[in-house]
Amino acid sequence: MAYVPPQIIFLTGAIFAFFLKGKSRSISNVFFTLSAFIMLVFFTQPQVSYVYSFAGFEMILFNADRISLFVAYVFAFMAIVISIYSMHVKEKVYHAVSMLYIFSAMGMLFAGDFMTFFLFGEIMLLRLRCSYATRRKRQR
Repeated sequence: MAYVPPQIIFLTGAIFAFFLKGKSRSISNVFFTLSAFIMLVFFTQPQVSYVYSFAGFEMILFNADRISLFVAYVFAFMAIVISIYSMHVKEKVYHAVSMLYIFSAMGMLFAGDFMTFFLFGEIMLLRLRCSYATRRKRQR
């Protein structure tokens, strides 16, 4: 079985949450958060790194140590609780944006260099802007 970093699972969950409808969206949210938690707990080893070269730069997209793994366990468990608690929400944007937030938080947690940390931080700010835009539309 090939290893997939947990933030990639959350990104896939965000894409699925945007395109699915109804109860299947909520079930897929729970499924993706559970699968990311299982991948994190049982298959992620400390001192593992994934390096990606882009335009002459080497970006360390995943760098796991014991402290970041512990915090990631807490993040993933909270993601499971949030996805179960938000099963009653009907708007697809909220599900997709919450999965995108967890994706960016995990990416910032496992970032191995400053450029990757900044990239995932900007994705988190994009998520924040999306939630403000949807809240304003609903209040009008």
